[in-house]
Amino acid sequence: MTKRIIALLIAVIIPAALIFTGCGSKEQLTPQEYYDGLLNTYKEYSSAMKELSPIITGATSVEAVSANSAKAKDICGRADKALLKFKDLEPPSKYADQHKKLIKSIDSERDFVKAAEKLLTAKTLNDITSANAELKAFDSAPQDQQFASIFLQLIKDLKAELG
Repeated sequence: MTKRIIALLIAVIIPAALIFTGCGSKEQLTPQEYYDGLLNTYKEYSSAMKELSPIITGATSVEAVSANSAKAKDICGRADKALLKFKDLEPPSKYADQHKKLIKSIDSERDFVKAAEKLLTAKTLNDITSANAELKAFDSAPQDQQFASIFLQLIKDLKAELG
């Protein structure tokens, strides 16, 4: 009998504790909260990519890459962390499918950031050439599967709903 009571208490107390401490499932955001979360997270990502862009463009020699290697590694890390934050957003059910597409595109975007980091930490000219080719391959992804396109459509849909 005591084992049953203990088992029942454990079955009730642990899930309740998880819910009250925030360790249960994530709470769905309102359309406004989701919109704000998307924009704030995108600003973090965009800021890192704006810093990274001129470094990528200037990565034409081993010397240029070496001069910016540590800075580039830090920026790539910030960009990757920002992308992962998108996965933490719990969209309103109306936007669940679009959010899934966004998350899928984020995996590709993270691969792009990793390729950029590979370029910006290259040790030889051959490594630079190889990494540049890897980066150019991302240009051939279909438009409707690219992170930016999916993100912009989601923002447009949310704006239309929010007025």
